[in-house]
Amino acid sequence: MTPCPTDVEVFRPTVPAPRTRPAGVLEFLWLSWRDPLGIWSERHFREPILYGESRLGRAMTVSDPAALRQVLVEDAGNYHKDGVQRRVLGPLLGEGVFLAEDEDWRRMRRILAPLFTPRRIA
Repeated sequence: MTPCPTDVEVFRPTVPAPRTRPAGVLEFLWLSWRDPLGIWSERHFREPILYGESRLGRAMTVSDPAALRQVLVEDAGNYHKDGVQRRVLGPLLGEGVFLAEDEDWRRMRRILAPLFTPRRIA
């Protein structure tokens, strides 16, 4: 007999409490490295796309699934990190997928894609 979805306990990670005030510079850098979602404000959880000035210059945060597909897959070549982001985030994130662009990003994405199939996520 196959268990009913209500009979199976589903893992749900804890959600951080949204910030009500912006992080200071040192707190921002620490959270960027240790807990990137800890930087997000209430607006990040409420609005699917945010665009504006950040401590690193102009920034866009996208959380809408359709918009993420457009940014990360369909139009990835249109979005680039600027020099300030690379200088600040590079030492924290290394030369991984978050700072990769163009062909490097496509190669990393192909390598990582199997880890994010619906079956694997479940």
